Amino acid sequence: MLRNVIAATILIFISIAPVNAQSVKSMWIQVETLDTEEEALGRILAYKTFLPAIAGFKLPNGEFGVVVGPFSELESKYLLTQFSQTGLIPPDSFISPATQFGQQFYPPNEDATVENGEDRPKETKPDTLLSVDENGKPILRQADETNSQARASERLLSKDDKKLLQSALKDAGFYTGDIDGLYGRGTRASMSRWQDANHFEDTGILTTAQRAELLNNYYAALDGLGMQLVEDRAAGIAIEMPTNAVSFDGYTAPFAHFIASDGSEAGVHLISQPGDRTSLYALYDVMQTLSIVPLEGRRKKNRNNFVLTGANDKIISHTEAYLSGGEIKGFTLVWPADRADQAQKLIDRMQRSFERQPGVLPRGQGTDIEPGQAMLGGLDLRKATSVVSGAFINDVGMVITTSEITESCERIAAFDDTDFELIRFAPELGLSLLAPKTGVQPIGFGTVRAAPNRLNTRVSASGYSFGGTLSAPSLTHGSIAATTGLQGEEHVDRLELSPFVSDAGGPVLGSNGEIVGILNAANQSGDRQLPSGVSFMTDNATLSNFLTETGVDFKFNVALDTKSAVEIERMAADMTVWISCWE
Repeated sequence: MLRNVIAATILIFISIAPVNAQSVKSMWIQVETLDTEEEALGRILAYKTFLPAIAGFKLPNGEFGVVVGPFSELESKYLLTQFSQTGLIPPDSFISPATQFGQQFYPPNEDATVENGEDRPKETKPDTLLSVDENGKPILRQADETNSQARASERLLSKDDKKLLQSALKDAGFYTGDIDGLYGRGTRASMSRWQDANHFEDTGILTTAQRAELLNNYYAALDGLGMQLVEDRAAGIAIEMPTNAVSFDGYTAPFAHFIASDGSEAGVHLISQPGDRTSLYALYDVMQTLSIVPLEGRRKKNRNNFVLTGANDKIISHTEAYLSGGEIKGFTLVWPADRADQAQKLIDRMQRSFERQPGVLPRGQGTDIEPGQAMLGGLDLRKATSVVSGAFINDVGMVITTSEITESCERIAAFDDTDFELIRFAPELGLSLLAPKTGVQPIGFGTVRAAPNRLNTRVSASGYSFGGTLSAPSLTHGSIAATTGLQGEEHVDRLELSPFVSDAGGPVLGSNGEIVGILNAANQSGDRQLPSGVSFMTDNATLSNFLTETGVDFKFNVALDTKSAVEIERMAADMTVWISCWE
């Protein structure tokens, strides 16, 4: 029975006319190689009982090949997987293009032969697509398998095979459920709809040929990309990739780089390095700092693998890596965002073809990133568009900072490792309020001065003057020169103080270590160049009103005692944070 299924499947494949470049029938499944033509003919006669498309060719090395075909590239890969699982062809069977063969010796006088590496024209097959009866009604296309045979061939599919078919059904508009590899009512109904739309009997069970037709249509978006299996022996990886879009550009451990040949954003970066679980997790962390991995997307880390996906207005990115036998191997696909229809199909093909081979790239420069470092493994590190300071304002980790942190920040982070979200943005006051996305328990937080600020009060601005280069904030000392702005703004105090750019947003502290204001950004006066030592802060009254109106819990400071310089320095270190904005 199974041999009859195979024979019917092969016949249906070789009868379908090519519809695009990817389906040109120039690929053969090579099942055996013999020393003599006589030996090869003997094996052909044995296979012929259940392989009707059997053929024989003399090979360039003088041996004789027993092959099945011809098929399209997609068909040959599909059939090789399906038929080798049955045990009816040897497990070491492989796919060969027509260009690898010489003269055909079997069948004799066959019209379809290969000469000089090219297919001879074959007799045109009759149209196997839709026809109509005398009343103009569609006649259903002939299925290659009965229902029981289709169920038998379906049982050979892996869960990943089933997921791929669900993806193809969804892409074609017939399936709306989860891609879970489970064939329930929803998947069966979508198969019936696909069969009906393609003029087959709607049984809800796809036959072998129907599955191949569905996948052929699914992968049509990859036409012209030159999908080929690339073996990188240095990295120890074999994987399909779009060779017409990317080409090898060199190694920078732990990556083998394949970059766009047309100057686009496309790229494939193979990952290969020795390591253990600690190395895998370190790679997971550092990959997220690369510019080729967008900030927003799926982040999944398991014991022995991780996946990073994301997209922005320029690229779609997918990274996966696996630890096995003391080696970490994987790949990153970077694809232009305006070609999203190709991205998921490329990922499918790359995942299904990925194979670990002997060999691994040496350890690179490691995963420790130094301040100011621009690249890692030959790839650009993502850079924050701005770095400012801020202050914890309560025990749940809410942060008050400058309005330089805006809605345009795709990611907002404190100390570069804790993500925050923008709760309120008030550029008219020079303030932004942030809340942590996960639980944060600050060592200390600031309290707001209850009494009005006074002229000539000594103050200290706390901020990370050099971004995150130093492990603690710096204090810049000065005084309150006026309790209004240059144009009489009541919410602003003018300071005699010379802060750095990244001090903006940090707390300005009084003699008791209380917050008397939030340091404004240096550009608050527009294009005017102010004298040295002139800066501004949003005053304590405005700050307390802002927090109250927003419904934020905070504390007033009503103490009158004066703290020592050492105590103020400690309080500043506990409450001050540095904030990075990533766009």
